Amino acid sequence: MTKNKYFNFILLFLTCPLLYGQTILGSENYIEYSVGTLPILISIPHGGNVVPSTIPNRTCNNPTTVTDANTIDLGIKIDSVFKARTGCRPHLVYCHLRRTKLDANRSLADGACGNPIAENAWQEFHKFIDTARFVIHQKYGNNSFYFDLHGHGNPIQRIELGYLLRASELMQNDDSLNLAKFISLSSIQNLVRNNASKLTHAQLLRGVHSFGSMLEKRSFPAVPSESNPNPGLNNGYFSGGYNTATHTCFNPMLEMNGVQVECNFQNVRNSEINRIAYAVAFVESVIEYIKIHFNLDLINCNAITDLTSLESKNIYVYPTIIKSNDILKIYNTLAPVKVTWYDVYGKVIRQDLSSNQQIILPINLANGTYYLKIEEEGLKHITQRVIILK
Repeated sequence: MTKNKYFNFILLFLTCPLLYGQTILGSENYIEYSVGTLPILISIPHGGNVVPSTIPNRTCNNPTTVTDANTIDLGIKIDSVFKARTGCRPHLVYCHLRRTKLDANRSLADGACGNPIAENAWQEFHKFIDTARFVIHQKYGNNSFYFDLHGHGNPIQRIELGYLLRASELMQNDDSLNLAKFISLSSIQNLVRNNASKLTHAQLLRGVHSFGSMLEKRSFPAVPSESNPNPGLNNGYFSGGYNTATHTCFNPMLEMNGVQVECNFQNVRNSEINRIAYAVAFVESVIEYIKIHFNLDLINCNAITDLTSLESKNIYVYPTIIKSNDILKIYNTLAPVKVTWYDVYGKVIRQDLSSNQQIILPINLANGTYYLKIEEEGLKHITQRVIILK
């Protein structure tokens, strides 16, 4: 992206107000920004499956090209649960390109390997994050948090939380972790200096009120946490990457705290039901974390209490990212179901009605983001977002 194009990109968001719930797509729909109102920013760099022939496969600098399976769908679930719990949504930035084409969690040189189309997508991904952070700061100041969402293939099935501290550093005792030299390496160093409970660095990393401990009490093992204070030396722990270092207070130019969240596959990403269960635990943990450490109650957007929540209602939609020749299936309906499709502006696009327990809908809509209102006769409804990428 040239300097003039870069300037115009920033100017666009400074002069055109963003709308809550708006979906902004980058060039060729490779990058997507879903505008929220919560002080939560989530990026998903490695979940995409789009493989355009115009971008060659990455070969520079011995690249890692494994896809973080189901992380985009997991992000969509998290978005939906935030809406159900708080009435509001987080800011989300997705990369729909497969990692063979672009790695948005690497430097521009390593992530795009010199291809101008990939470089443009890389720029859009990071500028969407910058834009979301700017919007959040305008409303919440420093009371915000960034999550870079990933999936790992390590055999130990637990959530790995990367605060930019290596395994060997996390093996230090609490007194050592509370020293300035370790705090200066951390992606939550601003939170250490200013948290409502006056907790230390070590307590924020692995104490009872750490994010890992909050996930664990909701039945999702995590490291670091109170019961897993460090990952051990030879267990393949991910300490955080380019995005966490660039978009958090580890970067001396920024103030937002954050963490890289590496999700294991079994019991988290491997099925629709497990992704819903983890999304619920994640959202509840975030709400608790923000309340304790920032003294900020996220339940301020008039939570939709009349809706049946995703985890208690077993209706679910698959796939939520629809490609060519896919069909949309809605499972576990117990009564006649009406499905209303809305575009991102709230306009009704189409309606479908079926009494079958499993509904199969042919997809003949244009590429883009849609919201499905799924209603069972005599019962409450759920809302699910789907993305069509043909």
